[in-house]
Amino acid sequence: MGGGSDFMDGTVKDFLTVAESHLRYGTTALVPTTLTAEKEDLLHTLDIYKKANSKNIAGAQFMGMHIEGPYFSLSQKGAQDPRYIRKPDKKEYSEIIKKAGDIIVRWSAAPELEAQWNLAAI
Repeated sequence: MGGGSDFMDGTVKDFLTVAESHLRYGTTALVPTTLTAEKEDLLHTLDIYKKANSKNIAGAQFMGMHIEGPYFSLSQKGAQDPRYIRKPDKKEYSEIIKKAGDIIVRWSAAPELEAQWNLAAI
């Protein structure tokens, strides 16, 4: 978030606005972070990241994406919207990882939730 824009706003312009705003205040690199959201919104944000990253010449450099949620415990949701919190779904997170390629550098999730966390098989 920065300069009145958020990474989840869904446009290249918003990504670049955040990057340029951060650079003005001394941040030279950052990891854009999502909010807990529907799968389609996460996939869209990953697509926008790829487009924005190639055009980002005047802002803090992007170091990869941080997916925050949606696999959190409701009791530990923090500021996340509870409507989008859900249990880990292997089919869903496999699709997200496959679509992202190597751009996800961090994924915050609740490891204590019941799921088949078999990332090696992806």
